Amino acid sequence: MNEQHYVEYFSGKTLTNELYNQSFDGGTSGMEDEVDGGFFLQKNAQANGGSALSFNAWIRPFSHTGSAIHMVMKGSQISDCQLNAGLSDTKGSQSNCMLFYHANAVESGYYTLTTAGNAPITHTATTTPIDIIWHHHFLEQKLASAESSIDGVISATRTSNLSQADMMLHIESYKANTAVFKYNIRYLEIYNT
Repeated sequence: MNEQHYVEYFSGKTLTNELYNQSFDGGTSGMEDEVDGGFFLQKNAQANGGSALSFNAWIRPFSHTGSAIHMVMKGSQISDCQLNAGLSDTKGSQSNCMLFYHANAVESGYYTLTTAGNAPITHTATTTPIDIIWHHHFLEQKLASAESSIDGVISATRTSNLSQADMMLHIESYKANTAVFKYNIRYLEIYNT
């Protein structure tokens, strides 16, 4: 990985050295044993459990004034689950971020564009309802806006509460209750624009 462009197909038996995976409180993760299944993050029945994926060295090479991330992902269910994926300045905390949320309780069943710029996160519903099929999520942080596209269609734009710090990969499945769910990712690309 050079410090400005990263691509991962999740097609091997293990993660590359650049990626760091963490499972906590009963969460599990690994390479899916099926064709084009990619990498999975699973939240098991233990409350407060989940899994996260980020960079191994905690580097933040992606600009808060010009960066983009492509992710091809799917979830295992529509409700009682939560995933946030995109770019953030720290793992686990979202004080500066540009993410999409797959969480039915956040915006009444729609994927959301979620941003924060040294303030509490703000959600903007997209035009795409949450489902369990593969989608190409594209997020772009510009100088004065952030955009979310799903399957090639711009679905949400934000012009306020934008990240004020450089960011790194942030993918986390988590839920405080005992729900069981899984997310798969089979393509990831991040770059500065």
